Amino acid sequence: LVQANLGAMPRAFAAPAAKGDADILTAESDNERFNEVLSIKQQANAKFKDEDYFSAKCLYSGALEMLERCCLHMPQADETWEGIKNNMALCDLRRNEWTRVIDTTTEILARNPSNTKALYRRGVARFGQERLAEAQRDFRRVVELDPKNVDARHKLGEVMRRAKEEQSVERGQAEKMRGFLQGERLNDTVPISEDGSVRKLHGNENAPLFSSWIKREWLLPSCSSAAVVTCHIVVKTPAGREVWTSRKPPGSSAQQAIGPHMMNQAKPAQRPVEPVRFVMDDAWGCVFRAWNSAVKTLQHHEIGRYEVSWSSLGPSVEPCIERCLSTWLADTPARRSMYKDVPEDVRDSTLKRQAVQILGIPEELCEEPEEAKGPSATLTMEAELLDVAEFSDVQGDGRTLLRVIQVGSGCPHRVSDLSTVTAHFRIAKLLMNLSLKDTRMGLANTADGMVMREDRSRDPVEFIVGEEDAAEEGDFVPPCIGRLLMCPPGGVAEGMQFELVLRDGVPVSEMEKAINTAYADGTIDPDVMPDTTGPVVVRIEVAKVVPAIAGPTSDGWQGAESLRRERERATWLQEADDGRHWRKSLKRWRRILSWLAELMKGRRWRAGGEQSAVGAGSMYDLEWDADDSGEAGAGSVPCEAGSAADRTETAEEALEVEADMLKTLDGEELAEWSRAHRAVAH
Repeated sequence: LVQANLGAMPRAFAAPAAKGDADILTAESDNERFNEVLSIKQQANAKFKDEDYFSAKCLYSGALEMLERCCLHMPQADETWEGIKNNMALCDLRRNEWTRVIDTTTEILARNPSNTKALYRRGVARFGQERLAEAQRDFRRVVELDPKNVDARHKLGEVMRRAKEEQSVERGQAEKMRGFLQGERLNDTVPISEDGSVRKLHGNENAPLFSSWIKREWLLPSCSSAAVVTCHIVVKTPAGREVWTSRKPPGSSAQQAIGPHMMNQAKPAQRPVEPVRFVMDDAWGCVFRAWNSAVKTLQHHEIGRYEVSWSSLGPSVEPCIERCLSTWLADTPARRSMYKDVPEDVRDSTLKRQAVQILGIPEELCEEPEEAKGPSATLTMEAELLDVAEFSDVQGDGRTLLRVIQVGSGCPHRVSDLSTVTAHFRIAKLLMNLSLKDTRMGLANTADGMVMREDRSRDPVEFIVGEEDAAEEGDFVPPCIGRLLMCPPGGVAEGMQFELVLRDGVPVSEMEKAINTAYADGTIDPDVMPDTTGPVVVRIEVAKVVPAIAGPTSDGWQGAESLRRERERATWLQEADDGRHWRKSLKRWRRILSWLAELMKGRRWRAGGEQSAVGAGSMYDLEWDADDSGEAGAGSVPCEAGSAADRTETAEEALEVEADMLKTLDGEELAEWSRAHRAVAH
């Protein structure tokens, strides 16, 4: 085939040029040769479409040889060379010739390390040779270069699952061999809890009770840090029926309603699979004893199987549920009125179920299944430890735990009140890890219907700290995010990523714009519907921080333009949402007055002079009072940007300013002072 195509080459370059011919080939002859290369490549493409991979590769080889002999000096030669080489690798890939694929793609990557096609095909070939670590490296590189490459993501997941399976098998064989060589006896079950309600299947009775990753101080009640565990849990009956699992989307095992009333009803979007997260040895008791005991015996990515009694599941969280009932669902007049005609047992069961939902505890594990009833009945449980992270106790009372994942960049700006922040965030239930608000979560249409998926390519959201809820529906950010940005000691800078465990949760009223409005106008009564999410984990990734203008002495001050922008923002806040943000608007107006007060103080020396005229001073060239022991306010320093109390006092003083002081302001400044004075006075 190669000879046949080469034989059809034009006479102009079928033989070497004669001695008398021109030494430099013309552009026309170069184009003819390059077009012939492309022609042979097209013939190869046709053979490939016919699934004649051997013939296609022969033609690709002929095109490559002609390209390398005659056309490598042309500008488009490199791209064509990579394309032909990639096609040759694909032909070998279809014939499962893994070694040839690896050799060809490695040659391409030596010239262009960012060629995603070559990386992907080499990864597939290495996967075919069971070289899982190298294949995983290639697929990860493809995903880094092209985050939207779905095929590479699927292959990476497949390789990781295969690697985990092999690792599990190898670990199990090694454990058995080690036990055999050391003369240890492998029992069917080994108790791992003090009361024996949790037993590990096929465990080693001589193994330590706690795994090596556990720090001794984590087990002390007075410890200033705690371990947050991430794992998968599956609970089954002795007959094998799944009672609850974290390996499937939430609600997937629940029986779906059927009947005529469900026709043409939209199917709710399927949530993603999420592992559970909880605080090990939780002093607040918001974790099943079976789960807590099991993870202590696991190594990372180890899958352990256990026999658990019912007492180590639902009954072990009863104190936590009772505390939730007394804290968030106490007996109030509004609640008594709502349940006045409801039987007492129905009321109690309803309130308990509401407490379970607030705490994020699986309801299926709070109700004893029929198969597990009886003094000797047990359930089987499977647990896989995925991750362990250390959190520090911020306030020393266990209510707020902090973990800094990534420190910020060297940027000096820290998040403060009214800073403009660009960030990603996620608010999720502590135990079930169900996402309540996630800036990276979106809806995708699949063959199984609408599903919720994480989209790493989504842009972060932008908001103003302290004014998060003053936005439209699509731009609404929970105000708790702004408050949490103030929580880490030392402040939050650009590039910082951190997680917080909040025992008391965050207000439900801050999750969505519509809910926020319903609580604000009284549509939802907080005495009936508790305004809390229950314990949550909040992750924040800060991308950018723009500090707010702090006054005439701060960086970024632009004189009248800064006053105008501040006034426009104050006016918008005053009118938005039927005036619900009047307090935020008032704060902006007071800032304007305090800034103008600073300007007037800085120009005070001009007011008493005969040569001083109205507007003679300029807000762009400030001159401050010199130290003089005989003058009021002598030796004073302009207000600091961060002193809110000083600014409030200055703003109040600006309401009763002397006429001579007003003469130091120019026309624009005087107009801004008048607007702010009127707004604050009303």
